Amino acid sequence: MKKYILPLLMLMSFFRTAASAHNPTDTIAPGDIYRHVDIAPVFPGSVDEGLPMYVAENFRYPAAAWRTDFEPEVPVSFVIRADGTTSDVKIMKDVHPLLAREIERLILNMPRWYPAYLNNRPVNTEFRYTLLLFDPYLNLPYHVAPLIEKTRKYSDFGKRYSSGMKAATLREAIKDIGQITVLTPLHAASTIAMTRLWLSDKNYHQATILAKTALKEYGKLNLYRHDGKKTGHDYPRPGYNGKNEIALALQKALAFDEAGLPRMARAAYDGLTDLLDEKIRTKDIAVPLIGTDRHYQTEQLIKRLTLRQMDELLSDGEQMRQLSTEDRKVLRNAVDYTDVNKAMDYLIAKNVIISARVLGTHSKIKELRREIVMGRPDMADTLNLYALKAMAIGLRDGRRAETGYLEKTAAGASSQLRSMAERMMKALAEMPEGEEQRRKAVHSMACMAPLKDPSLSGKENRRAAAEFYEYRDRMRDTYPLDWLFSDTGY
Repeated sequence: MKKYILPLLMLMSFFRTAASAHNPTDTIAPGDIYRHVDIAPVFPGSVDEGLPMYVAENFRYPAAAWRTDFEPEVPVSFVIRADGTTSDVKIMKDVHPLLAREIERLILNMPRWYPAYLNNRPVNTEFRYTLLLFDPYLNLPYHVAPLIEKTRKYSDFGKRYSSGMKAATLREAIKDIGQITVLTPLHAASTIAMTRLWLSDKNYHQATILAKTALKEYGKLNLYRHDGKKTGHDYPRPGYNGKNEIALALQKALAFDEAGLPRMARAAYDGLTDLLDEKIRTKDIAVPLIGTDRHYQTEQLIKRLTLRQMDELLSDGEQMRQLSTEDRKVLRNAVDYTDVNKAMDYLIAKNVIISARVLGTHSKIKELRREIVMGRPDMADTLNLYALKAMAIGLRDGRRAETGYLEKTAAGASSQLRSMAERMMKALAEMPEGEEQRRKAVHSMACMAPLKDPSLSGKENRRAAAEFYEYRDRMRDTYPLDWLFSDTGY
């Protein structure tokens, strides 16, 4: 028996070895790509933290791709080779050719990965990943985010250059902010800052072109979109801010004015005053209130009115008899004030609400809900619009015309508007007379800072800068430019 057992064991061992040698998981060819591995590849610093950081620091969104059809995220696959390098990039989404090229560059230039392992050997493996291409807070491409911070610095009204801005600093600012304006003219804060920098540089041609282009692009937003319902409302499109439109129109007019083109400057000032009239009439200037203190206050008021609305409904016996079992069920299923308002919208659309008090309260709630979306201005904002119109008239027609408009505005106006007009007339009376002084005032408002003149001494530059800021301060006491430029779409 023993003489048969030993050959049998040897035969079984042979078959095991042969099977192992032909198992594809045991025989690893250098060119093969494996999807199932024992140890997954690892990016330096981890896939969860290191890889997103690499994308944020190295990805550059092509301007043409951004302007035509931007993609906030793109799924990709690529091969991580046994030596840690990357190859065979596949973009699993139809994207702009320039964006595809940039994604391929980004992946192929990755630092070496720690490769995947199979049977204790490094192997080539396919890796799938969704590239997040936007800064999650600014909703702009990653490389733009640090430039936004620089925009804030250069557009700060309170920043002063005691001896004037150095030419090198101005060039740096133009270079940095220019990257944003090339990417998207709709980032109004950057466009406005850039226009003012061109004005500082006395490059009125570039300032005019940029302001006109930005206004044209801004107009493409078509301000309103309809919610698609028969009883729906029109709401501002995302990205629209009425203040931006005013600021850009002002910058265009100032660019023509500073360039010494009176006919074109007058036409631009006409456009600005018409725009301000429209904003005063429609009360449409601001960004949506979401995330602001006013939004919170408005929400609290809606909550209180919703409770009052339910009390009025429940206390109106005649109204309650009009509601069917189904209608009452709709109300019972409402768990918070938002659900209650939706339920009331539904019942009013069915024409089963007859209580005047309930309908009146609901109308007020709808107005407040619309305010949250529209960003309707308060009284202070409205006064600022009147003040800006007075300024535009003064820049177009001179001091006398501005004062005449203010006197007309004050006559028969509310106490707040009359007080504003009187304050402005007093401030204007204290400002120096003369065309040269007016031009200095215009320039001080238009520019970010005075440009340091290398041909002048330090003492002379400091004197010129002091004069510049003197006029700027006088303008600040009279015109609400801080208000206009303080919320320009960051």
